[in-house]
Amino acid sequence: RYILSNPDCHIAIPGMADVEEVLQNAQAGQDDSPLTQQELAACEKIRTDLGTSFCRRCGYCAPCPQGIDIPSNFLFVNYLRHYGLADWAKERYSTLKVNASACVKCGLCETRRPYELPIRDMLAKVAEEMA
Repeated sequence: RYILSNPDCHIAIPGMADVEEVLQNAQAGQDDSPLTQQELAACEKIRTDLGTSFCRRCGYCAPCPQGIDIPSNFLFVNYLRHYGLADWAKERYSTLKVNASACVKCGLCETRRPYELPIRDMLAKVAEEMA
């Protein structure tokens, strides 16, 4: 509803993992009622928390010459940062074949990124937080 409340947006492409999410998204798409002040405040909090430096998992930064799965590194640290799932996030992070600490700061990833993310600095923070 938030995305579709923008008059410049005519279509939304939400991610879905199961039939229940398909049904929820279909229901949200049929509800054209304005967002309440409480819902708008919740959206604003998410926007503020995310800031402008977050990975959208587009994968354009890949492949990393060191073999780092950059989006997965960012995904797992966000579970730690935003969802209170530190143990789960660190366990999943530890299963990566190559993690953020392997970054040699070559910068190749940053030549491919569409969102101007400071990927090398972000990976350094991931390595620090997930240690």
